[in-house]
Parts: sequence; structure tokens; C-alpha cells
Amino acid sequence: MSVVLFIVLLTSVYGVIRAGASFYPAGTGSDPVSNISIVGETPPDRQQVEPTIAVDPRNGSIIVAGAQDLRLKSQGEHRWHGYYRSTDGGQTWTSSLLPGFPGDTSAQGLSSPLHRSNVTSDPMLVFDRGGDVYYAGLVFNISSTGVPGNTVAFVAKYVNDGSTYSGVTLITGPLFADKEWIAVDTTGGPNDGNLYMAFDANLTATSYFGTLFTRSTDGGKTFSAPFYAPADETGELPGVTVDASGNVYVSSDAFNPITEVNLNYIQVSKITGGGTVLAQTVRAVNPASWLTGPPPGASFRAFTIPQLASDARGVYLAFDDVRLGNVNVFLTRSTDGGTTWSTPLRVNDGLTGQHFFPTIAASGEIISMAWYDSRLNTGTTMTMLDVYYAYSLDAGVTFSPNIRVTNVSFNPETIQRSDQPGDHNIFMGDYIQIAAAPLAAHPIWSDNRFACDTMDPIYGCVDQDAFTATIGLSGPVGGNRLPTNFTALLTPYSGPAIFLVLGVAGIILLARRVGRDRPSSKPEIYSLDT
Repeated sequence: MSVVLFIVLLTSVYGVIRAGASFYPAGTGSDPVSNISIVGETPPDRQQVEPTIAVDPRNGSIIVAGAQDLRLKSQGEHRWHGYYRSTDGGQTWTSSLLPGFPGDTSAQGLSSPLHRSNVTSDPMLVFDRGGDVYYAGLVFNISSTGVPGNTVAFVAKYVNDGSTYSGVTLITGPLFADKEWIAVDTTGGPNDGNLYMAFDANLTATSYFGTLFTRSTDGGKTFSAPFYAPADETGELPGVTVDASGNVYVSSDAFNPITEVNLNYIQVSKITGGGTVLAQTVRAVNPASWLTGPPPGASFRAFTIPQLASDARGVYLAFDDVRLGNVNVFLTRSTDGGTTWSTPLRVNDGLTGQHFFPTIAASGEIISMAWYDSRLNTGTTMTMLDVYYAYSLDAGVTFSPNIRVTNVSFNPETIQRSDQPGDHNIFMGDYIQIAAAPLAAHPIWSDNRFACDTMDPIYGCVDQDAFTATIGLSGPVGGNRLPTNFTALLTPYSGPAIFLVLGVAGIILLARRVGRDRPSSKPEIYSLDT
């Protein structure tokens, strides 16, 4: 292709995308978003909770997901990391367990350091730029009397765009690890590929329980000595993100490290030098009115666990909060490297019901958020729960009207955990997640719509499925629609004609933009068991 044609192509793509610049999700409005059950209904079909998801940056059609998967309960065992992979943009999935589970006689399983334990928990996935997947979690043993032992954080690795299991590394030393979160540097800078983990633990037998930070610079083979972030040991329930400059941010709820009393603010620690220097800790939300128990009308446990995302325009903190009486989803943003934070913006536009477990991702200058939402519920008991979504095009200043993702409401009060600790407690996990590519967002959640398809003689209904949806971030508004399969449409064509047509279209659309303001949509706007 000549240089001229290449420039024309770039002009056309830029023109089509920027000319309208106010995107809208495909399949919204009167068209429902398709909901995909990842594991399906083939026995043994048990709970999949605390789901996690990541999109391959080299190929947006490849998506990996995970969850606490309880399929081994039918064999008298416990929960274990499920690993699911799609190569068609999330339409179909393969399903497996992370090697090392009880009864795994494969060479990979027998050689895994996880093989000495019978439980994993708190799954969390991330891709690096090279197509490697890191899968973090906690591993421990539950005794025959139901008592959990010491928990250890770990990171497993899959290579070849997540298709091939490679191995697992334990982060030993800290005691009673909990609620880990991971992120990887994908900036292309000097620390590209560095893997960062924050998790809660006692650093030593005589130190306090708080958020620790560690890094790997060799693809997850080894990890640095952990340190407290924040340094005053007040942090718990962390989130992690890496900004466009390679700085790492760790969010946490603040607790008194001695008494464990809630301090009612959310803090963000900034770590520079490729994960070596704790540069600052700022109270990003102060005061914060955390959710510290079941949402009104529900009985399942819930707690405010903030999540972070970032891009070249800022760092974004999503959290739920009860300051208005009910539970609502908020976002605060920093545009100066985490030093100052904006007044929290309410993202859910429905005032009724409860809105909780927010999750956030940033890609292609679009910020995507999803959360559980009971706005359609009737009565005082929560029997109808949905997932809603909203996006921002202006770095979190405003958000779109909310979009219902679930095409069926479900009852969150129907399924007991069925595993220790708290096996008879109603359970929805502690978080959901969303992943994003430049033209699509992929929320993942636990869903009870088919709850009683699988029955347990002790616990009753136990079919709690991991669901996902693909929300195409197509546009622009005003009839100049960019199809979600735009790149695929170009594939069969070659030669100057297609590029000439696209170039002219881009120039026309750019001309229409001159002198016109970009439209924006402004909606009214603790330590947990593992």
C-alpha cells in the first residue's frame, strides 16, 4: 500500500470516529443486549461467583474469564478457579479448571504448588501486551470440620493468548492473604510487562492486617518483598491500575489497623519507579459512607470495594456509597496524577432501588461502568436484580443514560453459598467485573435466572451462572454509524477504491464537525471472609 493510501485510510478512520464523537452502544434502546451463559447448563452445573474477565489486546475476539467454580462440590470438594476462554468475541466459551485442583492427575496438576490445597478463591484475570494471561487468587485448605487454614496469594500464567497453561507462583511470607487485585503495565514504556499485585494480609506474625503491594518483573516467576501501601497500614480491600505513564495506583478502604474500626474514607496510594517507590497516599473520598452489610431488602453480604481504571486523561475510582440513604454508584477522578480528586459523581440515573458492586474499565477514551441494580424491583424484599451499564466520553465528567444489560431480572435471594465458611448464607460474591476494548465492553456477573435447574439435597437451588454480554461501542450519533464489525468489513477488500471512498467520507464528516460543540449526555447524575 502506498504512503498516500495509508494516510487516506488513517484520515477516514479518524474522521468516522471523531466526526460524531458521541458514541452509543449497539443493540440498546428497543433492542435487548444478548446475555451469554459462559459455562452453560451441562452437569455438574453449580455456582460461578466473583467473576472476572479480560480482553486480549492483540485480538479483541479473544476473551478469558474466570470465577469461583463449585463444580467439584458434587464430588465432595470445594470451590476452585474456573477458567473460561472465547475466541469469537464472547459468543461461545470453553470451560476448564485451573490445574492443581483436587483429583487432578495431569502432569500440570500434579506439579502445581496448588495441588497441596483444596480451595481457591477471589479470582482475578489480566492480559499483558504480549497475549499472556495472569490469573491471581488465594489458595488454602478447608478442614473436614469446615475451618479454613492460612490463605496464600498466588498468580498463575497462561501463554499463547491464554490458550496454554504455563505455571503458577505462590507469594509466600505474608499471613492470611485476602482480596488480591492485579494489574499489568501495558504502556510500552520502560516497565512494560511489569505485573503488580495488591492484597490484604499480615506482613509478619506481629504486624497488622492491611494492604500489601508486590511486583513481578519476570513474567510472574518471582515477586518482590511486599510492603504496606499505604504505609500507615490502614488500607484494606484494594484495587489496582497502571496509568499511561506507568505509575501504579492502589485504592483501599481505610480502617484503624489496631481496632479494625472503619475510618470512613477511601484512599489512593501512588507507586512510582516501576512499582518500587510509595510516592503518596491521598484521601480520595473523604468522608465516604460505605456499604457495610446487605443492601436494603437483601440478606447477602456486601461491602464497598472500590475499583480503579486509568487512561491518558486521568485515573478513575468507582465505588458504592449510602450517603443518599439508599446505595448508589459514584465515580471520582484525578487529572493530576492522584494528588486531587473530583467531587463524586453519581453514575446511576435511577433514584429508586439499590445500586452496588460497581466495576470500571477504560479503553479507547471511553470509560465503561457496570453494576448490580434493583431499580425494577417491586416491594421491600429484593427479588428482582439486574445489571446496568453507563459510559463516559469526557474522562468521567458526565455519563450516558443508564443501559439495562440483563434481559431478565433475577432473584438474588435464592442461592446459598454451599461452601465454608458460611455455607448456608445467601451469597452473591463480593464483586463483578467489566473489561473493555476500543469498540466493545464486556461486563460479567453472577446470575440466578436458572437457579433451580440444579438442586442440591442440602442447599436447594445451586445453579448460579456466570453471564456476560458484549456492548458494542459503535456510533457516532446522528446516523453516521460505525459498525462494531468495522475492521472485519474492510478485510475482504483491497486496492485504492475502498480507501478513497473512506477517505472522502472521513473528510466530509470532519467538515461537518467544524464549529460544532461535541454533544454530551448528562444523566442526573473490613476484612471479608474468602
